[in-house]
Parts: sequence; C-alpha cells; structure tokens
Amino acid sequence: MPVQQPRSRDDAAQQRDDAAYERDEAAQRRDEAADRRVADATQRAAAATQRAAAGAQRDEEHAAWATRVAGRPVDRSVEETTEQAAVDEEMRTSYEEQAESDRRLEAADRKARAADRAADAADRDAAEHDREAAGQDRRAAQRDRSSAAADRQQSAVERAQRG
Repeated sequence: MPVQQPRSRDDAAQQRDDAAYERDEAAQRRDEAADRRVADATQRAAAATQRAAAGAQRDEEHAAWATRVAGRPVDRSVEETTEQAAVDEEMRTSYEEQAESDRRLEAADRKARAADRAADAADRDAAEHDREAAGQDRRAAQRDRSSAAADRQQSAVERAQRG
C-alpha cells in the first residue's frame, strides 16, 4: 500500500491512526500465531505422553517375553524350534522397529519444541515492537490533530483581525 503525502495535518493524523491500527492487527496476528504454537505443543506433549506410556508397556511386555523365551524347554523338535525362532525374530524386529520409531518421534518433538520456543520469542518480541510503534503512531496522530486545530484557530484569529 503506497503511502501518500498528507495534504494536511488532519490527513497526517489519519494516516498515523491507520498505521497504528495496522500495527495493532499485526501484533494480534503474531499473538494468535504464538497461541496456535502453544496449542500444537500441548497436542505434541499429549501424544508424547501416550507414546511413552505405550512404550513402557511395550518394554514390560518385551521383558516378559524375553523371560518366557529364556525359560522355554530345550527338548523341542527341530520343526518347533525353527518355527519358534522365526516367531521370536519377528517379535524382536517388531519391538526394535517400534522403539526406533518412538525415538525418531521424540527427536522430532524436541526439535519442534525448540523451533516453537524460538518462533514464539520472536513473535512475542515483534508483537511488542508493533504495539510500541502503534502507540507512537497514535501519539504522533494526536500531536498532528492538535497542531491542525491550533492552525485552524490561528487562521480564524488572523481572518478576524483582517476582517
């Protein structure tokens, strides 16, 4: 949006008011973005808690399974032993894949939390800057309006003196 040169101090005041309004809106958008990140982080934390609980249960089940494997009788047939070895390998592989998936998800969550903290700090800082600038614009607009009113009053006095 191109900035036009104000024709009067009243126009300048209006432009500053408009700029202040836009800065206020920008600050609000930044705050809303930060709030969305907080909500996303809360959802990630809940998912991480669920994964941790599922992982703990899986670890217990794996430990119980490993105990059962160690306690199996050794006097089984070759066929039974071969079948059981295949099942055991599938169980181990499944457990390891799920554990690795959980580690990757946790690492991604840590990375997202760090990025959220950095973005949140930047957005909150920028929003504060926008609010400060909006306040300065409003104060300048008020000064422009006061000057315009004083100019009008002075013009009226000069017209009355000539008059």
